[in-house]
Amino acid sequence: MKVDPHIALSESGFLFHASTGDSYSVNEVGQRIIQLIREKKNIEAIKAELLEEFEAEAEQVEEDIVDYLQFLKQLKIIIDENLESSRHRT
Repeated sequence: MKVDPHIALSESGFLFHASTGDSYSVNEVGQRIIQLIREKKNIEAIKAELLEEFEAEAEQVEEDIVDYLQFLKQLKIIIDENLESSRHRT
């Protein structure tokens, strides 16, 4: 997975999708997840980073990450590279 290259994310948590013109406000945790995806971290690495940086239960963090990633995919903020590459092969 990767963040769509048309996404701009400010330090204050303002997210802008240049392709669609949509904008969103992202909290500190959401902002951190997007940064970690940009660093090519997988779900386990994202979970480890968040557990180190924020006080939370491991199970809840993992569940929240999976839910948030689904949400980001729906908004076309992140792209599932496996899905994209299979589309180009057909």
